[in-house]
Amino acid sequence: MPEFGPAWTKAEDKIVRTKPAKEAVKLLKGRTLGAVYARRNILGITKSNWSESEILLIRMVPVRVAAKRLGRSVESVRAQRNRLRKKEGQS
Repeated sequence: MPEFGPAWTKAEDKIVRTKPAKEAVKLLKGRTLGAVYARRNILGITKSNWSESEILLIRMVPVRVAAKRLGRSVESVRAQRNRLRKKEGQS
């Protein structure tokens, strides 16, 4: 797999492992949000960035309402709802 940008340091990996992705980007100069998510994936970090209360909300209200209340994009809420449905075996 080709690498883009400088190699990741142990210190950067620690930040990626311990901070939310958006916070990690602010701390890691020169790293994009996409790069942080990709690194998290390589490191095997699959923890959801959705809280239980957010998941409950997106199950209970329309996507646009949930997005507005949560301050997230409609697309991200819709994608999370679809992931939850697939995980639960719904279509």
